[in-house]
This record gives sequence, C-alpha cells and structure tokens, in this order.
Amino acid sequence: MGANHCGTNNVGSWVFRFNWESTTPVCASPANSQAPVGPRNEVNGAVLRANSAGTDFSLLELNARPTGNIYYAGWDRRSITPTGGVGIHHPSGDLKKMCLDNDPLTPSSFGGASTWEVGEWEIGVTEGGSSGSPLFNQNKLIIGQLYGGFAACAGTVDNNREDHYGRLDISWNGSSASTRLRDWLDPTGSNTLVLQGYDPSGPGVSLDVGVSSVLGIEEDYCSQNTITPEVEIFNYGNVTVTSLELLYNVDGGPFTTYNWTGSLSPGRSTRVNLPSFTVGNGAHNFGAQTQLPNNMVDSNTTNDAGGASFFVTLQGTPISYFLELDCYGDETTWELTDSAETTVLAQGGPYPRNFNTIDTIFQNLCLPGGCYRLALFDNFGDGLDGTNGFCGRAGSYGITNASNGGPLVTMTASNGNFGRRVEHFFCVSGSINVQQRPSPHGLTLFPNPTTGLLQVDLDLARFEAVQLRLYDVTGQQVWQGTPIETTSTTLTVDLSDYPTGVYVLQAQIGNTLYTQKVVRY
Repeated sequence: MGANHCGTNNVGSWVFRFNWESTTPVCASPANSQAPVGPRNEVNGAVLRANSAGTDFSLLELNARPTGNIYYAGWDRRSITPTGGVGIHHPSGDLKKMCLDNDPLTPSSFGGASTWEVGEWEIGVTEGGSSGSPLFNQNKLIIGQLYGGFAACAGTVDNNREDHYGRLDISWNGSSASTRLRDWLDPTGSNTLVLQGYDPSGPGVSLDVGVSSVLGIEEDYCSQNTITPEVEIFNYGNVTVTSLELLYNVDGGPFTTYNWTGSLSPGRSTRVNLPSFTVGNGAHNFGAQTQLPNNMVDSNTTNDAGGASFFVTLQGTPISYFLELDCYGDETTWELTDSAETTVLAQGGPYPRNFNTIDTIFQNLCLPGGCYRLALFDNFGDGLDGTNGFCGRAGSYGITNASNGGPLVTMTASNGNFGRRVEHFFCVSGSINVQQRPSPHGLTLFPNPTTGLLQVDLDLARFEAVQLRLYDVTGQQVWQGTPIETTSTTLTVDLSDYPTGVYVLQAQIGNTLYTQKVVRY
C-alpha cells in the first residue's frame, strides 16, 4: 500500500525492492549506512487494485511473490486512537529508515484527507520521498500511510514538527471496490478488524493461541455503564484448535472462565462474545487471556493476554466540538475547561497552514452536569478571519449537544474575527444554577428572578479586584462590567434592557471565578 498522490500510472513497469536495509545500521549519527551487496531482491510490476484521495492511499498487488527473508505486516482497521506510532520508510529510495513517536496520535485532516497526526517524532523524522510509507501502531500493525507534513531535520537535529498519515480505518470503506480496501484485504467478507502479521519462514509452534484484540469496548461511555466485551482470539500455531479456556476480569478482580469450542485453523481468528457487566463512574480496565488450547499447555504464552481501558461518566451529556480553520492553523489554539478554569478537559493546536482545502477538527466529549468554558486563541490577532490576503476564507467553531443536536456554543464574531481571544461559557444537564466552586465570600444574587436591577452581594473580607461578566444561555458574553478594586459588599447590575430569559453571571474575584444563574422576567 502506498500514497495516491505519488501516482498510479504504469504500475506494471514499476520495480519493487525488498530487504533494502543497511548491513551496518546507525542511529542518531551522521555516519553513513552501508548498503547491502547484490543480488537485489526485487519484483517487477504490479496491478492497481484500489485508490482514493480521501485518505491518500493506493493498493497494489504484485505480479509475483517476493522471495527471501520476507515478513507480511498485519493491520488494524479499528478507529481507536493509537497510543504511539512507528514509521518505516525509504526516503527517495534510500536505505530503510525508522522514526518513533511515544505519544498518542490525533485524528485530523490534512490537505483534504482524513489522517492520523503525529505531533512530533521522539526519535528520527521522515524526509522528502517518504510518502506512502507505513505507520505502525503500538501493536506493530499498520494503521496508515504517509501523506505529508512538516517534520524534517538538519543533521541529527529534529525540527519537532508534525506528520500526517492517511487512515487505514477510513480507507476500508468506499463507494466501490476500486476506492476501498475491504474487497481486497478481506475478500471472504469475514469482517476481521485486526489481522496479525505473518512470517512464512518463521519456525512456528504447534499449539499457540492468544488474544489478538479486545473489541466491543469504547474508550469513553457517556451515561452508560453496561459493557459488552468481545474478544478476538488468533491461532498463531500450525494445528487447528477446537477448544480453549478464555479467562477475563474487570479492574484486576477475580477471573471468570468462558469455555470456547469450535474450529480455529492456523493463521485465522474468531471473535468471542462475552457476557455484559456493569461498572461505576471513573476509569476501568478489562483483561482477557487464553489457556489450555485443545486441553493442552500453550507452546507460547507471550501472546495469551490482552486488555482494554475505558472511562465511564454517569449522568453525563455527550457534546460535539468542531473547529473549522482558516488558512493559518498555526496561529490557532483552544481549550475546554471547567468554568473556574482549574481543569483542562480538552485542548488543541496549533495546526498546519493549509491554503488549498479546509481543515476541520472534531472532538467528542462526555461532560458531567455543570458549567464549562471554551476559549479560543489566535496569536496574530484576527481570530479565524482569513478573508483578507492570500487565504480568502474564514473559519468557524461551535459546540452542540450530541444527543439532541441543540447548540451550546455558536460563533458570533463576524468572519470569526474574535481578535486574540474569545471565551464562551455554557452549561449542560440542566445544571446552569450549579456554582462551580464554593465561595468563601458568600456570593449571592437578589432579587433572583429579577425584573431589572440585580444586587450582587460579594461579602468581601478585604480589598480585592472584582470583574463581573454576563453570558446568555448560548455562552455568548452580553455584558462586561468595568474592573474595580473594592471592599464593597454589594454591586448592582442593571438587566432592564435585556430580553427575558436565563443568563449566567460570572464574578472574577482575584484569580478565582464564581458562576451563578440569573433569571430575567
């Protein structure tokens, strides 16, 4: 599999080289690697089976099987964010190079294609001519191919920039066999999600079964705590397995045994549906492992176990955040916090510049009942306004309630020009009246509801800086008082000119924020 932008014409005359790696590899050194001596392991010609610009992939089938020391890499088509990545590439036909990222990858968009973003490489970088090279996840399985990015180096010094890889999980489906992977990588329609790699010259073992992946468990559950796991087991050995014990547990508790029977041929996998279980709020772990295949001792126990981590938020509200960038993504950052700005729940940016297509960032979260703050920042000072100059377009952003589609935050600045900073406060699960932090000042509002004049009792114990702001229910700031330093216990806010409805008053006292609901009738 390669990159669509590298071209797909005349693939019947292409030459494919294998084992093109140094006999004396070096790492983080300016020393030259030594190329292997001939004869070269090559295959002439291929057939184009599928390609698409949507994830920038092309799939070629070789005219002949390669010989020699060959390993067929496995793949993972699940839409699960990898915890790290490894790139193996031959920049401009050079000897094999490798780069390593130990951080979680980010679902993103680059040049109009759906990609996995590598924020920066910890070891090594890609170079020009590396396009189409595979990205492996933490389980040594292919999850995409290199589209482009800004990672580069000067000698052995990394520039700490990002790369983008077209996503295999999205490439799996398409409008026809010529635009998707599934018809070619799963021709029998088995609906396999994970396929392990295969070494045809490996020694093999007679009896070797293990957990290849845990399915049916999402990373986050919103207002749901019933989990139905599904475990995929794989026959790594060379004899058919007809029975085994599958052990599983939750949060390190006692194991439950599931007795599986069937017929699992060498090199094949099957999925086992396990009974549902319930858990409480917070972080959890699910573990599974195989034992006693064919009622005998497994020849290789290193691949027996697998697991999955997940988080449950009960009485939560699912929200969807989107950020449509202008051309200057490198100017934009954002963060979602609690209303007191003490905990960052999500954040992003800066992003690459893109003058050709629109990059849109999506983030799904589950929020407990309460009030929250979305803040966007632009270091140039024109927000998401790219209507002037070379860009010619403006960006946008917003938050909706994913369960009913209701808007929680809507961009209001013309052409997205919010300057250097914009803030929106919003509340979910009917908890708009929840004060986000106990106030040592005894913050109270009266009369509330009010027909106009609102008294704000701060009960200040000493001379302090005070800033009042008023927001409507969409999170748009509709009024901001003049910052003052006072020992006054009561301030007055006049709501007479505002429409009837629900508002949120924010009081910033020093570096601390307090939030209260206000009803104007």
